[in-house]
Amino acid sequence: MKRALCILAAIMVSSVAFAQDDETPRWSAEFSANAFLSIFHGSYNITAGARINDNVFGLGSGYGMEFWDAYPAQVSKIPLYAFYRLYLPLGEKRRFFVMGEATLGGECVYKISGTPSPEGGFPKTPYWTWRASISPGIALRLFGNTSIFFAPTLEFLRNAEFMPGLSAGINVGF
Repeated sequence: MKRALCILAAIMVSSVAFAQDDETPRWSAEFSANAFLSIFHGSYNITAGARINDNVFGLGSGYGMEFWDAYPAQVSKIPLYAFYRLYLPLGEKRRFFVMGEATLGGECVYKISGTPSPEGGFPKTPYWTWRASISPGIALRLFGNTSIFFAPTLEFLRNAEFMPGLSAGINVGF
């Protein structure tokens, strides 16, 4: 089963890579810096990925913090995730794009400080939680493969919690 999935993945990636025009490169690097803000928490992230046509596959990390539901504590965490980003151009000039991004990964909560609650205080050791998010939005190409984007984001967290927020940032492609 594992071998069959690997072969299927290789066929899919090869078909996307070879289905391109000869005028465009087979793949290019894309990096981004973005911020996510909601009522409960926020994060700053950087990503690195491979862009094949208008599809980007990659990894991301950053710094996150919780500030509303953790009050009076301060919670610091490091998100690590894989992402898929898709650009759908609007118009012939390819200046505006409808952009979608899906992420899946985890967060290492490494620091909880503040006043402990009467129910039992804070965990002493770092721990991992999972997270996923969906961000449909719009991007404006500045030049080349560099664009800025704004996207409403729905983030799914541990214990089936979800929270809406807003993501914004810049994608730089080479």
